[in-house]
Amino acid sequence: MTSILPILFISFVHLVTHTSIIIHQRMDGFVNVPKLASYITYATIMDVIYDIQVIPKHWSHLPGWGKFVIETLFTLLVAEFGIVLVWSTLEAVCITFLLDTIEMSGLNIIIYPGWRRFIIAIATVSLSLSISLAVSTATNRSLKVILLYRRIVDYVQFLVDKYLKKQCPSVRSILKQEMQTRGGVPSILRTR
Repeated sequence: MTSILPILFISFVHLVTHTSIIIHQRMDGFVNVPKLASYITYATIMDVIYDIQVIPKHWSHLPGWGKFVIETLFTLLVAEFGIVLVWSTLEAVCITFLLDTIEMSGLNIIIYPGWRRFIIAIATVSLSLSISLAVSTATNRSLKVILLYRRIVDYVQFLVDKYLKKQCPSVRSILKQEMQTRGGVPSILRTR
């Protein structure tokens, strides 16, 4: 698996500082394309990169900074090419198909121009979410999330059990102790 630091670094450079021209590129004729689908696809590409072992086993002797440089360059190249070659092409095909279908059906006269952006957003986000779901299934990320959730729940349950046992004893042990010291009937059950 690729370490998380190069992925976070490249994601910071691309998404936070907006230094990548590719993520915010505007295709000819598609000026009002929403960015949400591009961000979802970008996160999906980072999920694929995180699942890949970039540095081979026989290069394990490399120093930490060398591994960081190699993984950062790999992450940068795969992210840029993944967005340019895969996502931009799919997005252009989806938008072209959608706009041509609207125009051929005669709905372009009826549909308000503001709705066109909404329809494009729904189509591209649906496409990117389906890609993300397929990648999540392929990388087995959903099972890992479920296992992480179970580990967290088990740990919290362990902590609760640990601290509850120290702070307040169980009712059964209190009743048992009281029955032994008071002659059979606990004080809560005695009538006055």
